[in-house]
Parts: sequence; structure tokens; C-alpha cells
Amino acid sequence: MEPHCRTPIGTIGLRASYVGTLSLDQLYQRDLNQPLPSLTPSSSTGRPYQSYFNIWWLGDGGTESFNALEVSATKTYGKDLTFNAGWTWAKDITDVGDSVTIRGNQIQNAFDLKAERGNNIDTPTHRVFGYAIYSLPFGRGQRFLGNPGPWLPGLLGGWTTSCNTVIQSGEFFTPVFSGYDTANVGVFYERPDRIGSGKLSAPPGRRSTTGSI
Repeated sequence: MEPHCRTPIGTIGLRASYVGTLSLDQLYQRDLNQPLPSLTPSSSTGRPYQSYFNIWWLGDGGTESFNALEVSATKTYGKDLTFNAGWTWAKDITDVGDSVTIRGNQIQNAFDLKAERGNNIDTPTHRVFGYAIYSLPFGRGQRFLGNPGPWLPGLLGGWTTSCNTVIQSGEFFTPVFSGYDTANVGVFYERPDRIGSGKLSAPPGRRSTTGSI
């Protein structure tokens, strides 16, 4: 879905668009032999099938919703020079977005797909772009070398030069730790539980990676 509107203001063309997509039945993996989270240390006796370790099941219940606002402006000078600049705000929420294989993401808790729901790390929230395109004034219909012969306009004409700039916000960061299996489900590199507000307590300029939140 992409409704948009275009309107000229003086010699500047403006465009505003909304882009939205909804993806269903995306692939993800879960361990059918994962024990339930508990206070008892993980062991083979807690698994449904005690003769096996991990049994990976490929499912198709993942979802992803993408919404974005796009605004751009275009300015031309004559027929040879064009400027364009724009800004995109995007929100991409998914429960399979951190996939590293074509078989989908391996979820941490086989019994709770919703716990994977969050921002897609591959989609920046803000992106600003700008570019300029200049058609070199050589060849047929241009100021220089318009009619010097049958082959020179074709050789020297039609060339353009351009400049592109893209600035965007950074990726989302998911903290993990490689220590003890705190959920007792045989999984390491788990995501820690959030027990604070998520806001840094220290003012800007005094924050560090070892500070509390």
C-alpha cells in the first residue's frame, strides 16, 4: 500500500508518501525438545524426548509489519541540473527480523514466539538522502558540440555526473550475555530481562557502557 501526493510549489516539486506492508506466515525455527523454563538446572530428563538433544522445527507463523512516511523535494535548473532531497521515517516490527539464515530465526523460547517481537535491526528509523545530477552540455541539443560531425555528438553526448549523500540513524541493539543458562532450558547467549525503565540515569557526557540503567 503506497498512497502518495505530488504538488509543485513554485519551481520545487514535493512528494509525500505513506508505505505500509504486512507479512504473514514467515519462517522461524524452534526447538521441539526444549524443556520448560524453571528453577531446576537444565538436564536431559527435562526434555520431552530424552534420547535426543535439540530437535529443530521449521514453522511459518512469523509476522512483520512495516510503516513508513516518505517526504521528498525536487528542484531543477534548466534541463541539465536536478537536485533531490528527502527524509524517511520508518517503523518495522517483527518477531523473525533478526534472521541469519533463509530458514528463519531460531527463537529463544520455543513456547513464546511473542517474546521475539521488536524492531527489525535492518530497518533504520530515520534516513535522509540527497543527490544532484548534472547532464554535461555536450552533444546534440546542447550548447557545445551540437553539430560537429556524424560521430562526435554520439561519442561525447549523453554523459552525466552525479553526487549522492545518505545519512541514517543506527541499528537497534539487542544485549545478550554468554554466561549461565539462567532459564534452565539449555540455551546460552540469552537476552537479559529488563528490570529498569530503559533510560540511562547519567546525563549526556557522563554515560558509559558500565553505567546502570
